[in-house]
Amino acid sequence: MLGNTHLEKIIQTSTNTKLKSFLVGFIATILIQSSSGVTAIVVTFIASEYLSYRQGLGIMIGANLGTCITAFLVGINIQEWSLIIIILATIALIIFKSRKSNLIAGVFLGIGVIFLGLQFMESGFTSVVESNLFSEFITLYSNNSFFAFILGVSITFLIQSSSAIVGILEQLYATKIIFLQPAIALILGSNIGTTLTGGFVVVNTNYETRKAVVSNIIFNLLGAILFLLILSPYAKCIEFLEETNFISSPQIAIASAHLFFNLITVILAYWFFDQLVNITEIIYPYKANKKPLFH
Repeated sequence: MLGNTHLEKIIQTSTNTKLKSFLVGFIATILIQSSSGVTAIVVTFIASEYLSYRQGLGIMIGANLGTCITAFLVGINIQEWSLIIIILATIALIIFKSRKSNLIAGVFLGIGVIFLGLQFMESGFTSVVESNLFSEFITLYSNNSFFAFILGVSITFLIQSSSAIVGILEQLYATKIIFLQPAIALILGSNIGTTLTGGFVVVNTNYETRKAVVSNIIFNLLGAILFLLILSPYAKCIEFLEETNFISSPQIAIASAHLFFNLITVILAYWFFDQLVNITEIIYPYKANKKPLFH
């Protein structure tokens, strides 16, 4: 498939401007519900020279915004409909034989499975949340914003799903086990944690591929630092929206905090895209015969 000239033309046409590449990342992440998955695909395309460094970076940045949709779907408890989505998608796969119909049904089947997984995770997590040991751990550590940030990076790096972390945080905040400010700090950390996978994906690839992944990490790190500096007023803004019923539930409050953070950082990345590229080239300059990023 990667050798298909028609595919190459489609990819190039779809990402030949900065805005298009951002939108492709946004839409692709909504469809497959995994920014890490999108990153892995982009890395493959850059390494195969189907995408340039700048096109790939734009897609990865757009993917950050796409992953926010999952948080809202979890916030409105769409996971309770996961089995129905899976059943309907399976029936569609059996009945409809056209390639287009199968692709659409496959997307919904994948989404259904993801939400079923989140439902199982939440069910299993309930007993953990109700334990005294977990409550003491969260109270003692996670309500410290800096530690919560580091915890967000570490946990998300291990389980490789920022969507799952945000879904769990929605439940924790709804039951008042964690306060809003450290919950947001955890979200900031999770955004970095999910990008670190790319570091392993780019082992033994070319410089352009490694540079795109490094740029994505730098983008998420700068965004997290910016919001850590304004964490307290940002949390108060979300709390105000919740108190005035502009935000309807604690779950939507967490999803909104996740969305606004990613929306603002993606807009900043769009306007300062060239500066991000320059920073990356300073931090990670090209060297002939450069050794792989990881050994």
